Formats: sequence, structure tokens, C-alpha cells
Amino acid sequence: MSKRLRRIIIEELVNTYSGKGLAELLGVSPAAVSKYLSGVMHPSDKTMIRALSLLKGEQKRKIYQMIVDELANGLYKSVREFHRYIEWSPSLSRTYNALEVLRKTSVIPIKRHIP
Repeated sequence: MSKRLRRIIIEELVNTYSGKGLAELLGVSPAAVSKYLSGVMHPSDKTMIRALSLLKGEQKRKIYQMIVDELANGLYKSVREFHRYIEWSPSLSRTYNALEVLRKTSVIPIKRHIP
């Protein structure tokens, strides 16, 4: 998960729980939450697992869609780059085409949400 997406998730949760409340739920200091928000520091994987468990309803759907979009976009770019160096099989072609469709039809494109 990118550092920017981690920050977006923390921002969403601060809007729900407040900085101090979120810090308590994540097991970090309020100063750490402030540093996450400013981009000075980034939450660890362990902290992000806790953060994801706090998401509810539409907020959870939106964030999970952003995660899938980010993963699909990264995989699409990798396949597009590496196809020059590997044999282009029917299986790889189908995967590439499916990723291209997913990338183009994303419900919540990553680029719209990352400042």
C-alpha cells in the first residue's frame, strides 16, 4: 500500500474518531497520528491492519476499492513494462486486457483521491 494511500486512510479515520481517539484505537501516540497526517511519518503495516479494521460501511467500501484500484494499476503497469522481456502468451494477453478494463472502469480511480 502506498504511503499516500496510507495517509488517506488515516485522514478518513480522523474524520470519524478524532486524532486522539484514533491514536488510542491504533495504539500509537496522538503525535504519531499528527505526523501521519502531515506526511512526516507513515503508519506501519501493523498499524494499517488496525486502521482497516476500524472502517465501516461506505467508508470501508470506498477505501477497499481504492486499495484494489492501486493494486490493479500497479500490476497493469508491471505487465505492460515486462511484456517486452517475456514471451507474450495468450494467458498473459488475457490478464493484461482484463487489467486494462479494470483500470479504465474503476469505480474510484486512485488518482482522483491522492493529492
